[in-house]
This record gives sequence, C-alpha cells and structure tokens, in this order.
Amino acid sequence: MTARILKIQGHVQGVGFRYWTYRTARLMKLKGMVANERDGSVMVFVEGPDPVVADFIREMEKGCPGSLVRSVEVRTVPVRNLPDFEIG
Repeated sequence: MTARILKIQGHVQGVGFRYWTYRTARLMKLKGMVANERDGSVMVFVEGPDPVVADFIREMEKGCPGSLVRSVEVRTVPVRNLPDFEIG
C-alpha cells in the first residue's frame, strides 16, 4: 500500500477534471480525495497498491477530455487508510 499527493497544473479547472478523477479512482478501487486549489491547480490524495497508483498517476498525466495537463508533481506521504474516494 502506498499514498501520494499529486498537484496537477494546467487547464484542469472548469473541465470536469475532479469528476473524471473521481470516476477513474473509483474504477481502479483507490481511496483518497480530489479538490480544486486556489491557484488553479487540482490536488489529489490517492492511496492503494503501488502498481495501481502508478497507473492512476499515468492517467492523471494524460488528463480528461477538454483538459490540458502541463505538470504533475508527486509526493509520497503516509497512508491514511481512508474508507473511500471523495470529491472535495
């Protein structure tokens, strides 16, 4: 089990990015949360099995239709054992 915080920058607000992230995480059976940040970025906390989290990060780098991801900063953080994935 691993946990990561992602800061996704680019054209990622106002295009359904949070809802797409939520659906992607739920399909991959990951836990965590996604939220818009004041600076126009999107923050994601995600936890789950290492290989699945790595696949999730690759999906975040591609982005949803209508988005334009310029960068994804990834930090390893402690696992919180959250019960589900939520939109913040």
